[in-house]
Order: sequence, then structure tokens, then C-alpha cells
Amino acid sequence: MKNIKKLLFPLLMSVAIFSACSKKDSTTTTSTTSTTGSTTGVQGTAYLFIIDNGAQVIDPKGSLTYKAHLVDITGTSSVPSSVSWSAAPSGIVDISSSGVVTVKGPGIVTVTASTNVGGATYIAVAPLAVSTPELFVVAPAGVLCNVGEQVSLTPVYTTNQTITYTYSVDNASIATVDASGMVTGAAAGSTFVTVTASNSNTVTVPVLVVGVPTVTIPVVRVEVSPDSKTAFRGDNLQFSAKAFKSDNTQNTSVSFTWATSDPNIATIDANGMLSAKNVGQVNILATSNGVTGSAAVQVQPDTALIITPISVSIPAGGTYSFTAKVYNVRNWTEITSHAAINWMIPSYGPGFEFFDIATVDASGKVTVKSSAQEHFSTILLAQVGTSPYAEGASLITVGPAMACGTGNSSVASISISNGDPINISLTSGTTTVQLNATAKDGSGNTVSSPDLHYNSDNTMVATVDATTGEITAVGPGSANITVCSGNYANKSIKVNVSF
Repeated sequence: MKNIKKLLFPLLMSVAIFSACSKKDSTTTTSTTSTTGSTTGVQGTAYLFIIDNGAQVIDPKGSLTYKAHLVDITGTSSVPSSVSWSAAPSGIVDISSSGVVTVKGPGIVTVTASTNVGGATYIAVAPLAVSTPELFVVAPAGVLCNVGEQVSLTPVYTTNQTITYTYSVDNASIATVDASGMVTGAAAGSTFVTVTASNSNTVTVPVLVVGVPTVTIPVVRVEVSPDSKTAFRGDNLQFSAKAFKSDNTQNTSVSFTWATSDPNIATIDANGMLSAKNVGQVNILATSNGVTGSAAVQVQPDTALIITPISVSIPAGGTYSFTAKVYNVRNWTEITSHAAINWMIPSYGPGFEFFDIATVDASGKVTVKSSAQEHFSTILLAQVGTSPYAEGASLITVGPAMACGTGNSSVASISISNGDPINISLTSGTTTVQLNATAKDGSGNTVSSPDLHYNSDNTMVATVDATTGEITAVGPGSANITVCSGNYANKSIKVNVSF
């Protein structure tokens, strides 16, 4: 399945220039603008201070080490002798003196790096989001731009359903975002854009807006094109880069060194040609004169596994047989030749056995334990092979037990005149169907008071009135409606619900 998820993923760099007061009798001071305000610094000692891997999104189980370096007015790069690191607010991540991030929980923070050179203090900041990977991602996963610069966000939701998106920004004084996902830098600083899908899932994108350096440096900005891209595993993508001077003119005399943040996900050659290797998000990095520009690439699986149905309610002691198919996501054609599908239901272990409500066999047949409590849920998982290139999931909920009442001993058989299966479209305007059932005795005569009861084995797809037999469609999938009269006779019919 396309997941996502997400699900996630490092991006971009942060740049800031800071200076602090130096007490030398013969030194004059000047004011310089940083990404967060104005501060007094020693004239002639300005550097560009860079967090190499700022503005990122990482998985709660992921790891991350920040690094930073200085670039002087000649474009020479150097690593400071010491860098102090901090992250605020507290409680989301810890960051060590060497820049190693330890995740404590989901949320968004601002990472700050500072160093002292010749009595002047330089500071760089970058936003960091900790979130769980999902099927829904946004490229780029983080935005670095100048004041007035625009970057377009591209939502990627790996599904064959129609999804729409809305955009909002945490601090519109730093950056704005329009209805199409175009982010515009407004003032130096950091903020976050929230992208909300029409099914209520959200993705947070950190945004860093930097000011224009006040010193003459050969390269102050590197732009990678395209700035974001989605690829399938096995694809090749061509990237290019441009370098810009502090006066915002292009420097055409420089060369670039290409790299990726994770060669396990994608590699890139000296000419900017990327090869997508495995599923995940990776940064494409182009460096010139110590300044790095980046682009985000989301590598999606080239196959998807779809479990049918995606959700089902099964009564305690009941069974249900699931099916799974593998598709080529480039054209959504079914792949019939693939490794065996492995089925699994998670076990919660000692002390939590009451959550272990069901088992599944090698064919995908689920059996809900007779002791399972109604409304409890679990997840059915399927993957292709032992090293899966496609995975899928379905929700199982313990539904009400089938009730057939006392019944009428005269009933020998039950017939249903509706077609089998009954097909209901949720978008047709009519989501109810009256089930027409007739009970007959052993001679084929209609029983006038048969005491019929109606049950659904998947109330997440269709419900049925227990006494009248009126079926109501709830969600996409299949359900079996059973008509019974005590233990004397029963009859089932299938209901398919679609959009």
C-alpha cells in the first residue's frame, strides 16, 4: 500500500548571521541583520553560519545528528572549534553537545546552534518536526526560502481515491500560504505550515525564512531544481543546481558537489542524476563554496497490496476470509506473479491477552475468539514475501453476536427474493434496501408468523434492522446479511457497498 507514511524525512539547511559585542579599544562596531533581529558585532569579522541539515521532519524512532560550519567572505568553509546546541520547547527532543538528537515524543521545536569566533557570536536556527510516517506526505518536507521567495508544496497521498487539501500557517508574519499550497517568505524567522487532507489527516511542514547577508560572499544561496519530486522505486531523475551571490545574481563560474542524505534510499552521480533505490524520503544536496542547497525526493513503493475488505466487524466466535491483491502503482494493474502473502495479527503479550481477540491462518481466514468483547478492535496485516515490497492492513472490530430469537418450529426453509448480491452505491442517493424474506414449512407453504430475525456480519459496511430487514449502507466493502428463525432455518445474502 502507499503509505505512507509516512509517514519520514530530513530536508534543507538553515542559514543565519549573528555577531556579539567585542571589548577591544581599537575596534569599531556596526549593526548587522540576522534571521531573528539586529545585534551589535565586530566590524569586518562577519561569517555565514550554516546548519548543514536544518528544517527537517523525522520519525519518532529515527536518528539525527546536526552539524554546522562557517563560511567567510572569500567562500572558504571551516568547522568551528565548538558549537553549542539547544532545542525549544523542551520535552520533544534532547540534543547533545555534539548535535545528536534524541526523540522523546511527537511535536515541533526550534533547534539553535551558536559559536564564538574572535569575540563575535554567530547563531543559526532551524525548525524540526517529529511525526509518525503515514501514507500522506508533502514535498518538500521542509521549506527554506528568502524573504519574498516562493516555494510550492505538493501533497502526495498514495490512494486511488480523490483527496483535496487545505493549507494553514502558524505565523503569517513569517510566511504565508495560499489555497494552492504556495508558500511565500514574509520575514526572517521560522514557522510551520499545516496541510490537511479531506479525510482529516494532516502533515506539518517546517518553514525557515532567512534574511539576505550583508557581506559580500561569492555564494550565499544554492538552488536545486526541481526543489521537490516524487519518484517510484527504480526511477531515475535528473537534477540541476544554481549558485547565487549576495547581490542575488547568479554565479556561473562555480561547480557543485552532489550527495544524498541516505544512499540506501537514493544515490546521485556527479552530474546530478538520481537513482531511487528504496522507499522513503531523501534530501538531494548540491554544495558550492561551502553553501548547500537541497531538494526533497519522496520515493514511493512501485507496488501496493490491497486487503479486501479494509474494515470488517465479526461477532465473537465468528470467522471471515480476507483477500489481498498486489498492484503496480504506476498504472494500477494487478500483479499476479509475486511472492507468497504473509498474514499476521499483532499479539499484545502477557497481561494484555484480552486485546488478543483474533487469529489468522495462512489463507487470510480470521477467527475471532469466543471470549472477545464486543467493540474491541485489532489490525490484520499482510505483506508480500519475508522482505516485503508491498504491505497492507485492515481493521477488525468485534461485532454483535448473531441473534435468531426463539424461532418458529414450523419454519423449514427461508428464501430471499432480492438479487444476490445486493449492490448499493453510497453516492446514488439511495442507501437503504428492504430485504424480502419468506419462510416456508416442510411442504413449501408460507409460514404466517415465522419469527424472523436479521443480522449483519459487518456493521461497518451495512447494518440491518433486526425485525424489519431494512438494510442501510454504512461504508465501502462487503457484508453478509443472515435471516434466521431460531435454530430451525437461516438464509444469507451478500451486500456490496461502494462509492
